[in-house]
Amino acid sequence: MPNFIFEIIRAGDDPQVIDELSLPDFAAAWCNVEMLAFKLRKTETEAFIRVKDSKGRIVAFAGICTALISYEKCNRRNCPLKPASDGEP
Repeated sequence: MPNFIFEIIRAGDDPQVIDELSLPDFAAAWCNVEMLAFKLRKTETEAFIRVKDSKGRIVAFAGICTALISYEKCNRRNCPLKPASDGEP
């Protein structure tokens, strides 16, 4: 499984590594981006989430607000972030 490094980028600060995970694919990594955004939504609305692969290449870069919109619009029936009953948070 590929490794993904998750960082928070704040204006004027060095990137902060939040997590490094082995995940099956990019879709799983994006799900983690949405989860981080959901956790940070009340305090970090102007921050960004950057995801790098094991070679240091940026594979995702999204603002917290953009990731939250993605989470809200997600209509996957098997979304692990939403209750299974109706697909809504």
